[in-house]
Amino acid sequence: FGSGRESGVVLDCGHGVQSCCPVAGGYVPSASCAHELFAGLDVTKWVACTLPVEQSDMSTFVKEAVCAAGASQPGSTDLELPDGKKITVDESTIRCPEHALFIGTPERRSTDQLLLSVLSGAPESCDRSAVLVCGGSSNLSGFVDRLQQKVGDTHASMVTPGSGADRLVWRGGSMVSQLSTWVRMWVTRQEYYEHGDVSVSRRYAPT
Repeated sequence: FGSGRESGVVLDCGHGVQSCCPVAGGYVPSASCAHELFAGLDVTKWVACTLPVEQSDMSTFVKEAVCAAGASQPGSTDLELPDGKKITVDESTIRCPEHALFIGTPERRSTDQLLLSVLSGAPESCDRSAVLVCGGSSNLSGFVDRLQQKVGDTHASMVTPGSGADRLVWRGGSMVSQLSTWVRMWVTRQEYYEHGDVSVSRRYAPT
């Protein structure tokens, strides 16, 4: 909804989880969804392991500034930290997203493997020709192009929402919550103040 679509496949690469779901006519067949508990936070930890100990607390800044997915990355690059100190970031650090997200292991699927598994199992009513890629980790340099390269043009084309990819889920959720069919699911401020978390679980997971 946040991107103006009602059918397709959504790949959300966030902080702690990567999730992929087919959407058909605004509905999500949950049995066809998949996720991996390996995402942006793990890339940050990977970056921290490649930096000198005294620079490890700057791993998030380094990741967002110079790290990239894809094969054609520079051997090293210079980077000025927020405190004005200049460091040289080597190739092993720059390529952390490539190793962390696009090379699978026996324990977890890579991002492209996750997407392909959902594409192959998506219902016929779902438009599988385009994949909406969103989430903060999708903003990493080269991420979308590398994903397209790994998946191949014959399967689907990667589509991005432009600016605000990291807020697309919240924008779509806000739009859905305003639909008349969702009014009965609202938890009012008064209810929450009176009953706390119980009011939410009672509404969405009744026993």
